[in-house]
Amino acid sequence: MIEDGGNLENLINERLPPEDMAYFYSMDISGAVYTRMKELGMSKHGLAERMGVSPAQVTKIIKGNQNMTLKTIAKLECALDMDITYGFRNPKPLPTNANNVVRFPAHAKNALES
Repeated sequence: MIEDGGNLENLINERLPPEDMAYFYSMDISGAVYTRMKELGMSKHGLAERMGVSPAQVTKIIKGNQNMTLKTIAKLECALDMDITYGFRNPKPLPTNANNVVRFPAHAKNALES
């Protein structure tokens, strides 16, 4: 719900709670992994072999159902020759108004800006 006097700019810049941020990070990682696998023509089984994990774990990662450790993320980066942490190194700036009550996902902000 937007408070009286709220506007779209405040809505876009609102910080998400950690649980929501973790969900969106998981979705970002799973999408990047899936895209990279397709680029390389790699199967889930092939990725699992390169990572030293089960194909079931790869399926969980791709579906966004895996709460990954740093070690798992490093294994993904090595197996897929990619930098998954890029988005974490380039965070969005903190909002200037902390009085907002509405949560707005980062992917929606990106869609509005493009």
